[in-house]
Amino acid sequence: NIEGDGIVRAMRDPDDPLYSQTQSAYLDVIRAAQAWDVSTGGTDVLIAIIDSGIDWGQPDLRNRIFYNERETPLSAVDADGNGCAGDIVGCNFVSLSTADPSCGYTLAPPNWRTSDDEGHGTFVAGLAAAAGDNRLGITGVAWNARILPVKVLDCTATGRIADAAAGIR
Repeated sequence: NIEGDGIVRAMRDPDDPLYSQTQSAYLDVIRAAQAWDVSTGGTDVLIAIIDSGIDWGQPDLRNRIFYNERETPLSAVDADGNGCAGDIVGCNFVSLSTADPSCGYTLAPPNWRTSDDEGHGTFVAGLAAAAGDNRLGITGVAWNARILPVKVLDCTATGRIADAAAGIR
C-alpha cells in the first residue's frame, strides 16, 4: 500500500481540567480523542437533550444552548407555530397531573421552562456537548454542537412515557 504524505500529530486531548482527572477513562472507551482529530463537532449540529432540562448558566453549556430567535422571551404566544409558546431555549413537556407536587410546577405543558431542577439533564448535556479545550470543567464529545433542552422529567427525575414521546415529536 502507498499512502500520500501528510501531517501527523498526537491525538488531540482537550485542556479541560476534569478531562484528564476523571473523563478520559470513559471517553477513551468510545475513542473520543481519535474522533477529535477528525472533528470536534460543528455549530450546525443540534442535539436534543430529552431529560430533566439544562442548567442555562452552566459555564461549559451556556454558549452551547440553542436560542430560538423566532420566539419572544417569557411570552405566552407561540410565534413560530411549533406548539410550544415562548420556547426560546427548548420546551417543557412535564405533565402537571403526574409531576411530583414538591416540584412546584404551575405552568401547563408545553411551555418554555426547561431549567434543570434535578441535575441529570445537565450531566447528559455536558457529556454530549460541553465546550471543550477551554481550560474549564469538562469536555463533551461534540465541543461545538448546540443543544436543545427538552424537559420530560420532573425534579425527582421521574416522568411519563407520553410526555417523553411528546418531547421527541
